[in-house]
Amino acid sequence: FIKKVQPRYPDRARRQGLEGTVLLEALVNPMGRVVKVRVISAPARDLASAAVAALRRSSLSPGLVGTRPVSVKLKIPYRFVLDG
Repeated sequence: FIKKVQPRYPDRARRQGLEGTVLLEALVNPMGRVVKVRVISAPARDLASAAVAALRRSSLSPGLVGTRPVSVKLKIPYRFVLDG
């Protein structure tokens, strides 16, 4: 990550005591921008939406072939844990 945006814990998920890991697959273009996101797994839709929104606002390093930037697919987990 060049800039990793942390997801906001959804109020409804917090009230319901939902926790878990959202696993996303992202396509990152040669400029490091997330251009496509797919939810692989999520304990709840609210958590998945929050993770996708955060990832879309983040920027990453592109893949490299030699010194040439290229698009790359990554799997990225976002873990949601309630504090105390």
